[in-house]
Amino acid sequence: MKSINPFVAGVFFLTVLSGCNQDPYQAALKPGQRILNENPNSQHQSPKVFAIEAPDLIECTESINCGAEIRGHVPEPGTSVVSIKGLPQGASYDASTATLTYTPGYDVVDLAAHPEQTLILMPLTVTVRSTADVVTESSRTINLLVKNKMQPVEVNVTGSSLVAEGATLQQTVEVKSADFPQGPISLSAINAPIGTELKPVVGSNNSFTVRFTPGYSFSGVGDSSNSLGYYKSVKVLYQANLPVGQPTQKDLVWTVNDVRQAPVVTAPETLVQGLDVSFSIRAEDMNGESAPRITVNPSVPFGRITATAIAETDSRGVSYPSRVMQVRWDQLRVSNLGTTTPINYEVCVQKFSNSYTVCTQKKVMVSLKADLHQAPRVDRTSWKSGELKFMRVGSPLTFTMPILDTEDMNLPVSVKLASSQPSAVTWKSGALVIQPQSEGILQFSITAESIFGQSITENFVVEVMPGNWAKAILLAGDTVQKESIDTARLAASADLLSMKFQVSPRTLALRDAAVITTEALNSPLFVEKIQDKMMNSASSLVITSPLASKLSGKMAEEMNRFGIKFKGRLHDLLPNDDISAFTLSVDPRANIESPMVPAGLKGALTTESVNPLILDLDQMSSKCSALFRIQKRGVSLPVGAVCKYGNNRSLVVLGFEIADVLLDQQDASLLGEWMNSFTGIEGNQR
Repeated sequence: MKSINPFVAGVFFLTVLSGCNQDPYQAALKPGQRILNENPNSQHQSPKVFAIEAPDLIECTESINCGAEIRGHVPEPGTSVVSIKGLPQGASYDASTATLTYTPGYDVVDLAAHPEQTLILMPLTVTVRSTADVVTESSRTINLLVKNKMQPVEVNVTGSSLVAEGATLQQTVEVKSADFPQGPISLSAINAPIGTELKPVVGSNNSFTVRFTPGYSFSGVGDSSNSLGYYKSVKVLYQANLPVGQPTQKDLVWTVNDVRQAPVVTAPETLVQGLDVSFSIRAEDMNGESAPRITVNPSVPFGRITATAIAETDSRGVSYPSRVMQVRWDQLRVSNLGTTTPINYEVCVQKFSNSYTVCTQKKVMVSLKADLHQAPRVDRTSWKSGELKFMRVGSPLTFTMPILDTEDMNLPVSVKLASSQPSAVTWKSGALVIQPQSEGILQFSITAESIFGQSITENFVVEVMPGNWAKAILLAGDTVQKESIDTARLAASADLLSMKFQVSPRTLALRDAAVITTEALNSPLFVEKIQDKMMNSASSLVITSPLASKLSGKMAEEMNRFGIKFKGRLHDLLPNDDISAFTLSVDPRANIESPMVPAGLKGALTTESVNPLILDLDQMSSKCSALFRIQKRGVSLPVGAVCKYGNNRSLVVLGFEIADVLLDQQDASLLGEWMNSFTGIEGNQR
């Protein structure tokens, strides 16, 4: 069926409703025929004239039966004969009941070809004749309006929702839509854990592959348990989005079974030193639960063994809880030189709560050399003992690390590397160069040996993130709601984190920017434990919420430092004014593009979004500038500011929710451009 331009259809529709009775079919009459004047809205016509009794507009919806009574009136003694031209396929007129009936199919409004057209208007020509008069007839145009009805959308998932730590969960999601058999269809996995990959199936327009490989710290002690061990359940919501209509959702529960991991230990296996032996043992709990227990056996044939914890982090401090012990063997005698002695130790992590019974036994073979030279010195200023570093695949890191002979810095020192990925770590001119080719835990050690045979070993651990590790994070609330989902879509490279289940120092690592929403600020967990960590994890902070004034700690100090203060909420200042009375404009001093058509705030995302926060910029630093204002006649109130400082650092404070901005269609891309400008991340960098 030929489609009709929506604007033309709308004008035609309004013209019909205004009572216009102009007959477009005058020229189609046969010789000798004429059309009599009539009043189509009168149901009480004189029996001496021809008349048509019918509605101006018949409204129908796809797949639903509709109809209308259409009657003709002619002078006696004739009987009326009604005919209708332009009836669509499937529509019929029953003369015995004077009823037009129609059940439009789903194909009447062609959404796939014209997503913007959700209705179609079809003109019908109704003609009445008399059995007693073969010459005279009366015709009239009425309209049949068919509205689109979305057909059911199926979201079908194949593949197991059960996976063990270290293995890969893989599912295929197929979205079936009869309205859009060729797409475009997009799919999102709401509340899916960080690291979940969602990609379209090559060659398909409606299928997607979802992959997730949980690390060994994903579930464990403290989670649910059964006869097989611990497990964690994650509610994942697949949401299929079509060009029009409401999204279709499907709930799933992923279950990740815990796999107990033995501790990872980095320590020298052999050591050559003099009469004062010292080395360190570092251990990580890859289960991500608590710092391992390191027990050094003090039993040696001579001298004294002491072990002291010099660094310790629990599960709230880093991704993998760790402990570093410094072991010292002293009170040795000259007669002990020339011997080799094992120093035994054990490292344990939890099997059950407070049951440290998953253990690894190791030893260091210490040779006491028959001279009194000291071991070389490794300068760890750039990478302190016990510190866990993070990096991305394909993004090399370089650390300056001088290694010198302790007694004479001009003497040469040989350096040997031992690594779990041998090609990933190199030593060049006093610097470590790390360039891993695969993600995961990278362990390596440096052994420095002097020309006198004295050696020292230092151990290092790096967690290597995937190459597509997002450059920004967006903090949702304890659960992920509409505000966070809509805001995350604006960012070119952002991971959406549930406050309660997904925020950890590991998920905060290697981020360039962090976006804080109203949902996050409504979470007590954010105020108590998260907000100060954000200051250390991202160089750009974007706060987009009418609750920005609730911030405390380091973030509040940062805003005060730049003179950004708050006058209050809109309803505090203008109690009788509604947000719909204001337009949103870009401040003239802002270095971002203004919309071509005045923007507004929908006030629809959260209960707070109808009441934006008004900023007080009277004391604002010269490093800051206004971004946005809400305006109406005689009123202009600042609702956004940005401060840029240091090495590409920035602080953006918006007193409204950016995803709540209402833009004209021609300006729709501006929201994403603004967000990427605020985070400093341009384009799609995933």
